[in-house]
Amino acid sequence: MKRAAVIGLGSMGANHARVYSQLNGVELVGCSDVNSNSKFLDYPFYTDYKEMLKKESPDFVSICVPTTLHKTVATYSLSQGINTLVEKPIADSEKNAKAIINAAKKSGAKLAVGHIERFNPVISALKKFLFSNGAKIFSINIERVGPIPPRIKDVGVVLDLGTHDIDLISFLTKQKISSVYCTTNTYSNPSKHEDSAHINLSLKSGISASITTNWLTPYKQ
Repeated sequence: MKRAAVIGLGSMGANHARVYSQLNGVELVGCSDVNSNSKFLDYPFYTDYKEMLKKESPDFVSICVPTTLHKTVATYSLSQGINTLVEKPIADSEKNAKAIINAAKKSGAKLAVGHIERFNPVISALKKFLFSNGAKIFSINIERVGPIPPRIKDVGVVLDLGTHDIDLISFLTKQKISSVYCTTNTYSNPSKHEDSAHINLSLKSGISASITTNWLTPYKQ
């Protein structure tokens, strides 16, 4: 039986806790949130995540706090030797992302990022088609749009939505991105972060990719 814990009980954190509570072979041993009203059912609850990790000694932990706090919380859990799943994006900056990765390397604990689109049945089918048929990719065009989520206040649309597709491009092509050109705008986002972006990427092999993403469209697509 693997012992699981969750830090951050917002929308995604509550979902992680729910799934862990229903998985065979997993015991949800604790949840933590700074909001004392965010308890998940009758599972052990803490407002101090460090206290929870010390007392409950989980085998792994999901970190579902706001993106700007990922580095602080993840580097701590990794320093304690706890296998850590960080919700996407891994961090709010390249510097902080590298700090998390280095903490994992130093401790030897496993680090994963919650890029759930990799497990989307459509993506799984597409990947199988591409690699079983020897298909050659010349270009990739992706559009991911929707209304602005009120709960996202610390990052813009690139880190919230665009990160899915940037990851998928590398995942499906098995290539690193060699160059990026991006334009962003802020039209109606009260947090002042960008709510519209057009991203053009070039890959090592010459594949070109284009991503259009925004929080301006009244429906998800």
